Amino acid sequence: MINVESIWEEILRYLKDRITPDGFHTWIEPIKAKLEGEDLIILEVPNHFFVEWISEHYLPIIKEAIKKCGIAEVKFEIVPKKFKFEPETEEKKVFINYGINIPEKFTFDNFVIGECNRFAYAACKRVCEGLGKYYNPLFIYGGVGLGKTHLICSIGNYIKKHYPYYRIFYTSAENFFLELIQAIQEGGIIEFRNKYRSLDLLLIDDIHYLIGKERLQEELFHTLNYLQSRSVQVVFTSDRPPKDIPTLEERLISRLNQGLVCDVQPPDLETRIAIINKKALEENFSLRKEVVLFLAERIKTNIRELEGALKRVILASQLRGRELTIEEIENLLRDLIQKKNGFTIEDIVKEVAKEFNFEEELLKSPQRNKNVSLARQIAMYLCRRYLSMSLLEIGSYFGKKDHTTVLYACCRIEELKKNDKNFAELLNRIINRLNNV
Repeated sequence: MINVESIWEEILRYLKDRITPDGFHTWIEPIKAKLEGEDLIILEVPNHFFVEWISEHYLPIIKEAIKKCGIAEVKFEIVPKKFKFEPETEEKKVFINYGINIPEKFTFDNFVIGECNRFAYAACKRVCEGLGKYYNPLFIYGGVGLGKTHLICSIGNYIKKHYPYYRIFYTSAENFFLELIQAIQEGGIIEFRNKYRSLDLLLIDDIHYLIGKERLQEELFHTLNYLQSRSVQVVFTSDRPPKDIPTLEERLISRLNQGLVCDVQPPDLETRIAIINKKALEENFSLRKEVVLFLAERIKTNIRELEGALKRVILASQLRGRELTIEEIENLLRDLIQKKNGFTIEDIVKEVAKEFNFEEELLKSPQRNKNVSLARQIAMYLCRRYLSMSLLEIGSYFGKKDHTTVLYACCRIEELKKNDKNFAELLNRIINRLNNV
């Protein structure tokens, strides 16, 4: 007889090393395992929502873990959670420290304005002149590291400073979702709604996390309706405009477009120079003009990378007790500096799609065809290896908001590369073409 407890503990250990702590705590820990027959494990989960979410995001890695333990088959059995009424205690009352979660380093005063972001900056300033009066909701979109979070937090910090009695809350769409799931699990949906519907200003970062999450979209739609009906200001950021977010409901797209949609672009040369000079001044560090120009010309992708490069240069100069030469800086930043023919995430998608004879958009679609999934995993792996992108950023680009999907893709490609000679050759073909872009 199989000891299901020890097997499940082994599976949990396997999953814990491969899933983020938040994901493991939210989705894996609530699962109850029991044995049926000789080699069939039934995984009991709290509700149907769990079944859909686990099937979409964690089923491959769970199957992989189960296979390693010699279990042949898995099925899900729904066990609705039974809630027992308990009088509310002081410990259970919801307490919100309004505004304290907004990063204080982001303000309008230290935001560098250029042609790439001037319109979005002006829109944010206008919103602060009268919450709920002008652009509601305000929707800011653009690529990674271009200042969206800086702008949305600047609004929050401005209002917190000038109207300290206002109820302000800043969160990411992912945290909003995790709160919602916890509320569903614990029977606290009323408290959840009351928290978000009692605000004077709601700021939600990375709203593209909504992709494929119907329950989250529904809750956000009703929250947005409620707040707008009371002229409460809402501000969103995303990596793309509402109409380009896959699986987003039409009614929600309509609501998001009701206010103002504006974008931020990659910084031009003049803006990059201004950013470097401003950051160097903040660090009380003097840079030669040729160094400023070198950094601005060679690091073009986003502001985050530019600031990271500057910090490296400053630290290296301080450690050596002198200014660095251009050659030393080039060597120091060799992993960041773009070659003239350096490739981007768009180049990766193009070359992978070309190798598989796919349309490029197919890689960013939710389609799960075996070849499409493999191609998408290759693209994710290449982004992780060659571009300075986080798991979440890569997942966001490919419409797979859960960063565990990207982590699983990278692990799988590494495994295939080691064990499959033909696959390794295919991967090298793509990499060689990218190096010649």
